[in-house]
Amino acid sequence: MIAPRLACGQLSRPTVRAMALVAMVAGAWYAWSPGTAFGLPGVLGGWQFAGARLLDVGLVLLALTGALTGAGLRERRIDEHLHSVGLDPSTVVRATVVSGGLAALGIASAFAAGTGLGGLARSITRGGSWWVDPAHAPTLGHALLTVARLGTAAALVGALGALIGWVARREDLAAAVVVVLGLPYLEQVSALLGRLPAMIGLLAFSPWGAVRAVALADRGLAAPGYDRPTSVLPFALVTIGWVVALVVVALPPRLRSARSRRPVPARLPPHRVGSGRRRGRGHGRGRGRAPTVGLVAVASVVTVLAGATLPARLADSLPWRWQRSWRTAVHEGWSSGQTVDRFVAQVRSVSAVDEPTVAATSSPDPASLVSRAGSVTPEVTDAMRRASRVERQPESSMRGPDQVTVRLRFDQPIVSGSAAFTQYLVRFSLVVDGDGHWHIDRTEGPVASGSSAASTGGSP
Repeated sequence: MIAPRLACGQLSRPTVRAMALVAMVAGAWYAWSPGTAFGLPGVLGGWQFAGARLLDVGLVLLALTGALTGAGLRERRIDEHLHSVGLDPSTVVRATVVSGGLAALGIASAFAAGTGLGGLARSITRGGSWWVDPAHAPTLGHALLTVARLGTAAALVGALGALIGWVARREDLAAAVVVVLGLPYLEQVSALLGRLPAMIGLLAFSPWGAVRAVALADRGLAAPGYDRPTSVLPFALVTIGWVVALVVVALPPRLRSARSRRPVPARLPPHRVGSGRRRGRGHGRGRGRAPTVGLVAVASVVTVLAGATLPARLADSLPWRWQRSWRTAVHEGWSSGQTVDRFVAQVRSVSAVDEPTVAATSSPDPASLVSRAGSVTPEVTDAMRRASRVERQPESSMRGPDQVTVRLRFDQPIVSGSAAFTQYLVRFSLVVDGDGHWHIDRTEGPVASGSSAASTGGSP
């Protein structure tokens, strides 16, 4: 019963509650996928679409929660109190690890609730089922497996963070260690580090990288285009190795024998003992809270500030979505995604699309959105006009600024032989001009993205 009480005490701290709120907002943001129509509606749909982001955008929050749990017990001398009442060091360390995992599960639950709220908001504002899109509804077994996999990974991150905090002894030091270990797995930082191929393989063997590889069967990074499918077993062994190593460091044999026989310091007067504990608790809170909040804030804004203040040549080395040229294109309405959105909207209402490029206007026609005649094939324009719904992939899933994928949905299946198709994909390749405006240069598709057996009553 010690571990649940420690976890409840950790979740009642204002700092941890603030991190839970941040996790909920982040989950809602990624599930809603603002500015696109590519996400999944409904409570379950939001979790299905954004749940895996728990192990990149939420990784630092999970690790911080565990680290504060482990370090707080030692900095506030709670471990000494537990030893004085007869608990041996191994029991205290075990309770600390379990409480770190339980506290991290609280953060993961807040993130999951946020994804549900984001999916619900999508269904209200954009239409669709409040629970899940029937076309994307997972089976019960698959849904439970996803919840169990991500929940176990979150608990393991919290437990490892608690061990790191226990070894560090101080909350500020523990927070710094886990933030440094977790920052490479944020999507923006991953895109920058992924330019070094050796870095991808190296990060997969860190504590958080091994957990991500086991949970997602992917040893890559969080940024789009850096996925590396892998076998789970080798990284499960790596994860076990990290756990064993941290446990050995946290509980050496000399500590186990010395702490179990350590008497209570009875020679100090009662008022001296009490005042010392109060000073220790107050000093621990003041020393651990500010650095923690500061590290989280720095991790959130460092890339944006760098892109805004660095010289142009250095800023161009940042991930493309954080470069000044891309932000300028978005602000002016000429990013690659915005160009594709306008092109699709006007193709579905304007007949002429394959004309020479003309100068851009405040309300450009389709010809001004292409770089040259023949950029878009007639098959693509015909499929877009016949589609019941058109969905452009979100910016967060784009591999680069020059490739945009569009999904075409057909309420009336297109029958070809014995197969019926309800979804097609079209890939747009774009080029940027001297003004930083993106134009469509080439299209690929449409390509069927799923099929089912055609009914006998279907018509071609």
